[in-house]
Amino acid sequence: MQRRKFLFGGLLGGALSSLPFRKKVIRLEDFGYKAGMDNTDAVRMAEAAAFLKGMTLVFPKNAQIKLSKDIIFRTNVIGNNTQFEALNSSVFIRVVNSGTNQQIVDGIRFNGNNISNGIFVDETKNVTVKNCYIENCKDVGISVYESEGVQLVHNQIEGTPSLIQEHT
Repeated sequence: MQRRKFLFGGLLGGALSSLPFRKKVIRLEDFGYKAGMDNTDAVRMAEAAAFLKGMTLVFPKNAQIKLSKDIIFRTNVIGNNTQFEALNSSVFIRVVNSGTNQQIVDGIRFNGNNISNGIFVDETKNVTVKNCYIENCKDVGISVYESEGVQLVHNQIEGTPSLIQEHT
């Protein structure tokens, strides 16, 4: 386990140091994105870089990303109609705002393949999830749990037993 952590940190550190300083956003393409493949690690590294640099994470327009593990967004996300697809039941997207500013997740698509749930906004505050399309989730499309200042704007949820669950 220690070796794995070290390798991930080494890869992320190398990727961060090679990014041009003039960039204002982090793009998934800079972290080994391959269309239609399992891109869990690329998404996780890009998100970590965006979070550490305090930048927005931007996904390629209409990209197709398969996920084998959960993803945590701790920074602003511009989805550009990117389609995330769950490969197993442990896949979901969690949104966590560790700062005081409004965090926005905009324009992602999520297909739970009837084995996974969608977007979780848990124990956080000041989050906006907008223009997202969530489909085929096992139980819930968007879950808001013990959170404050959460805005759900112009989202569409289909083929899911419970569209939105809120527990505050």
